Amino acid sequence: MSGVASGNLDLKEETADTWTAGLVWQSKFEQPWLSGLSASLDFYDIKVKDAIGVITASVGLNRCFNADGQSNPTYDPNNYYCSLTTRNVNGGIETQLQPTLNLAAYEVSGLDFQTDWRIRLDDVGMGDLGTVSLNLVVSRLLDYRIQNLEGAPFLDYAGTIGNAQIDSGAIGFPKWKVAANLTYEYGPATATVSYRWYDSMTHASDVGLANPTLPGVKDRQYVDLTGSWRVDQKTTLRAGVLNVFDTAPPVWTGAGATDLALYDLLQRRYFVGLKRRF
Repeated sequence: MSGVASGNLDLKEETADTWTAGLVWQSKFEQPWLSGLSASLDFYDIKVKDAIGVITASVGLNRCFNADGQSNPTYDPNNYYCSLTTRNVNGGIETQLQPTLNLAAYEVSGLDFQTDWRIRLDDVGMGDLGTVSLNLVVSRLLDYRIQNLEGAPFLDYAGTIGNAQIDSGAIGFPKWKVAANLTYEYGPATATVSYRWYDSMTHASDVGLANPTLPGVKDRQYVDLTGSWRVDQKTTLRAGVLNVFDTAPPVWTGAGATDLALYDLLQRRYFVGLKRRF
């Protein structure tokens, strides 16, 4: 089977309603261990109408055969999703159209929590040995719901991997993500340990199915080490190791490639760089 992706000259502009709310807390403690502490909590809710997206081959076939139990309950060959399939003289699938359309809508909501902490070691009696700082971000995806056609049900893809309708480069939507950076600064030198964790995900093609069967992916974590040395006001030397433990991206059954947004470090990498301002 071959797939045919196409553009659409009749696309309309997307429209969106976005709601955000947030709280920020700044420590007023004078005690050195707590004075450099701050935290924030943000909520977002985005609803997009006439969202530009793609009816991918897997979505078209699954909906044609009523895999979600709602898109084609009478198995009508004239159903829109079935019309995307071209068959050969023997009845086999020859071509699957993957049109770019104004989907009915999609809705995304979530929470982001961030905390920052910083302390001068001299302030806690450890001598003039520099500064330690910590940045922690925890994200919770509440909903990632897509409505393909007007009047069709919304399907929630939060916590799944494999749906490329909105962005072919971002197909993973873990419900939880964690990113942390621990930095030590001493004079012209800086060293940072970075940690990232992504929650496990189920297969996007199982969304809406009463008896899901396709494998998802387990949670993943990555660690990076980076450092810099400020030679002078115009010159900085940088070096590091990305993906220290050489963690491989998750393996899953699907037609898409690795999620570029989540799993950009496919293997351990070393780098050295020199930055010079003129």
